[in-house]
Amino acid sequence: EFSKLNVRGLAAQRRLTELRKVLGDFRESAAGATLLDEVREKLEATRQALQATEEAFAPMLAGAGSLSSIEAGEEASKATTQVINATRLLLSKKWAEVQRGGKVKPDLQNRVQGWFKELEVGGKRLTELRTQTKTHKEKAVRTEPASRVEALERLAEHLAACAELLERPGASLTSAPVKEALQSLRT
Repeated sequence: EFSKLNVRGLAAQRRLTELRKVLGDFRESAAGATLLDEVREKLEATRQALQATEEAFAPMLAGAGSLSSIEAGEEASKATTQVINATRLLLSKKWAEVQRGGKVKPDLQNRVQGWFKELEVGGKRLTELRTQTKTHKEKAVRTEPASRVEALERLAEHLAACAELLERPGASLTSAPVKEALQSLRT
């Protein structure tokens, strides 16, 4: 009778071990799924923010950017930095939670390492954009006031020409030369 109880006890112990393993696998799977869902959304937001920053800097990098486009790129860059940092923080927090749960599957570990790498590459890309922008910004700061002054000088010349036409005897705002001069001011 004692041997029968011993056999039943060993069978119950094996079953309990199996249930513990299944429960552990389930916890790991659930923790991994939560990590995947939450981080996936943040990573997508990070990718979109980085793309928006690259698009904001694109005119400047093509040599057609003005000081205002550089400032828009810098604002986008600041927002992207915040998104990258928030994503990195969330990923670190969730990864620590998953690791506290016990053994982690290698495919999940590889995926998380890839996400950290992606965030690192995004941060480096932002640094590149800022570095490239620095020289363009310095140039724009020097040249934009000069181009504005030139535009104002051209406007002053047009105004002087209009004033000269109006000072002529018999000139009126309805005469053809005055109308042409006024039209040129509008363009």
